[in-house]
Amino acid sequence: MPTFALDTASPSPSLALVRDDGPVAELWLAPDPGSGRRVLEAAHGLLTAAGLTVRSLDGIVVGVGPGGFTGLRIGIGLSWLAIVAAEMLIGGVGIGFFIWDAWNSSRISDIIVALVYIGVVGFLLDKLIATIGHFVSHGVAAQ
Repeated sequence: MPTFALDTASPSPSLALVRDDGPVAELWLAPDPGSGRRVLEAAHGLLTAAGLTVRSLDGIVVGVGPGGFTGLRIGIGLSWLAIVAAEMLIGGVGIGFFIWDAWNSSRISDIIVALVYIGVVGFLLDKLIATIGHFVSHGVAAQ
């Protein structure tokens, strides 16, 4: 029952071939900018050396590091920005409309309060996703 394992989340990608009784083969690639491109060649070489093909594998395990949560954190921040901007354009409700209305009424202190509010909510959303990432990745995700 061979299983192929692959981890490209670290600077030095690693590959392994494991059977029920333990590891069959392991390979670490040198940590350089082009190592990600060599992963497929290394995987093919590892399988060939063990006399296996991709079809003969029972499973493929992929290690996903904190990079996915970093992308999620950026996406949440950009979404928050887009919501505020949309509220400015649509008008009527929301913090974006509040800022736009305060701008048109020259209430600078209200604008500053709203910007602080936007920053605090964005910070809390970022910390929430970072904490979830830290919990899910067992302490590997960036805080």
